[in-house]
Amino acid sequence: MMAHKRTLIVVAAAMMLLLVDAAIKTALFSVPSFPLLSSLIRDAAATTTTSDDCVDYDSSERIIVVTCDTTFEQLEEDINDISVLEELGNGEYLLSANIEVADGIRLTIASPAVTWVKISNEGPADMQYNIRVRGYMDLDGVKLTSWDPEENSVVEQNADGSVPRPFIRYQDAEGGIIKNSELSHLGYSPDIRRGFSVIGDSHNIEIRNSDFHHFWYAFYSNGAKNVTIDGSKFHDNHKYAIDPHTGTHDMQITNNHVYNNPGSGIICSLDCHDILIENNAVHDNGKNGINFSRNMHDSIVRNNTIYNSDKGIRITESPNNEVYDNIIFDVSDGFYLTNPSTPDDGHTTGNRIYNNTVINADNGIKVGNSDSNILANNTFENITSFEYSLGNGGEVIIENQRFTNDKISGESGTNIATISNSGTIIVDVDDDPDENHDTDDDSYIVELSDETITIESIN
Repeated sequence: MMAHKRTLIVVAAAMMLLLVDAAIKTALFSVPSFPLLSSLIRDAAATTTTSDDCVDYDSSERIIVVTCDTTFEQLEEDINDISVLEELGNGEYLLSANIEVADGIRLTIASPAVTWVKISNEGPADMQYNIRVRGYMDLDGVKLTSWDPEENSVVEQNADGSVPRPFIRYQDAEGGIIKNSELSHLGYSPDIRRGFSVIGDSHNIEIRNSDFHHFWYAFYSNGAKNVTIDGSKFHDNHKYAIDPHTGTHDMQITNNHVYNNPGSGIICSLDCHDILIENNAVHDNGKNGINFSRNMHDSIVRNNTIYNSDKGIRITESPNNEVYDNIIFDVSDGFYLTNPSTPDDGHTTGNRIYNNTVINADNGIKVGNSDSNILANNTFENITSFEYSLGNGGEVIIENQRFTNDKISGESGTNIATISNSGTIIVDVDDDPDENHDTDDDSYIVELSDETITIESIN
């Protein structure tokens, strides 16, 4: 009897195994479910996702997503794949993938563990490998560049920016500090690929004591706030060096050395405000030393030294700024205040330009198609054409000024100069007797069109 029961149990078990096997085969190979299974198998083969405590890696997109606070050297250990992130020795690493730092997360790249991060140029041409920061990224004492593994060198750029190169962008980022570091040879011409970009709602970004060179754009921002650039070098870039843009505000650009860039050294453009530009040395740039453009307003430029550029400081379509205590020399125009013929972004008016020194220039201050800007107590030395050049309906107010045979020229259009609170002056008008005017008692107002007057202070 016992043997018979055992036989029944074995038979039952065998039948159960047969039923399970049949069910599995039906599930796997029945016609209705086979296409879905094939799709899942193909997707699994195409995408390998590696997940560690701080890293998610998607091999199909070659994106390393940093998901908790970590360091770059720990990132390499977590990835553990030299085709993605390779340690080269001596603190050098080759990155052959994208990195995204997630919201609220901090990635730290710091010496001595890391000395040089080389980002490979072997990514897609339309979107080279890049680092995108949504949380925080700190760099301290490191070098970060593009890298061509075949040439074993950084990637150079051409004049039109068409060579694809890796880039960095802080996008809606929460913060980060870059200090004591060197960043170079990054970026190419299209939009976010410029080089180093701080865009969206990015804020609390600091750049200190660092060197940015051979970028397409060394620094570009759009909508950013609470940004500090201090004590750093921006040089030998292909376009602009420092370019806050489109609503950037509450920014300090201080104590920097900005030179050998073909565009403007520092340019703030399109609705920027509350920008401080102070104590910078800006020289040998192809266009303007410092440029206020397209409704930059309520900002301050002071104590800068600017030389060897076309215009020292250019203000266009931008109102209500203060510019003072700057030294400008070896330029065509010390200051140029202007608007296009039909301003559509703002108007150059209400700016105060005072206590500046302009040396070795064609024109000290040139004004065109703008009005109600106040010029006060500026010093001119070795001006070859005119201390003040007005054109296209330019109007200025000159206050608290000591004149030493200074020339005010009116070119095309009706241009108006108003001189007040500047003591007694002698005005020499072509073909007219000299006239004395007490500007403390009554402002001297003159209309100029294709003529020049010379003014001398007598007390």
